[in-house]
Amino acid sequence: MVGAAEVLQRRRERTLQDAVDRLPHESRRAMLEGLGEGPIIAGAYKVGPAKCPGLAAYRHGARTGYTEFAKAWDRYVRGRGVRRARQDDIATLVAMLRADLPVEPQPVGNRNGNGAGPYTNGSGPGGVATNGHAATNGHAPTNGHAATNGHAAGTNGSSAAETPAPGEPTAP
Repeated sequence: MVGAAEVLQRRRERTLQDAVDRLPHESRRAMLEGLGEGPIIAGAYKVGPAKCPGLAAYRHGARTGYTEFAKAWDRYVRGRGVRRARQDDIATLVAMLRADLPVEPQPVGNRNGNGAGPYTNGSGPGGVATNGHAATNGHAPTNGHAATNGHAAGTNGSSAAETPAPGEPTAP
């Protein structure tokens, strides 16, 4: 047989769950973010640094009416007057907020749908290849020569003997 206290607790829990289910997803996310900052209370909007879950959500950008939620929260936490919420009450609220909350999709590619990433030619910042290929859009040079004008890559064609030391004037 179930005791009267257990029946009342189940009713309070169901009422809180219904109120949470009616919150928009943005408000749920904002409330989850706010619950981790400072003490959470019931029976008041704010006392010193402590705040109710509705104010925590508001401070994280949610703009929703919380009257139904506030009443359900105050009943669920039990007691009269302003009181600090217990950790198990907060844990239950967090579980309710996370339930049925859609997972935000991870961005793929450069958000234009082609999946190529932010650099459309396959190269990273500054032309550095990010896909294991040279940053040449997959084609070899069309003039039959490497892009180094016939000299070793990274040089200007001069030998070490012709290169002046730092600080020396260059020949005209």
